[in-house]
Amino acid sequence: MHEDCRKYVTINFHKTSAAAAKAFLENLPVEVQLQSFHQKTIEENKQILASIISCIVFCGTHDLAVRGKEADKEVFFDLMNLRIESGDIKLKSYLEKCHKNAVYTSPKIQNDI
Repeated sequence: MHEDCRKYVTINFHKTSAAAAKAFLENLPVEVQLQSFHQKTIEENKQILASIISCIVFCGTHDLAVRGKEADKEVFFDLMNLRIESGDIKLKSYLEKCHKNAVYTSPKIQNDI
């Protein structure tokens, strides 16, 4: 190797640049990263919807009214609270963090399900 090349290889700038280039080449392409994030979000949403649907199915199979006469006395919400108390962490975090217009627990959604 030429003397100037040997000196350049030992400079910190070269070492840092070489490490950055190696890290860049090892990273996944952006579209692959986005796809995996999107897939993870879909799976989480499926689990949350499964929790909500299971509460509605339970009410239907046991002939329970999903909605009560008062908003705070609905069997559906009581079942969801029971699931949360039983350890459904994903449902709990979803209901705490989601926008109130995207909870998917409205009477219309309950009827659609």
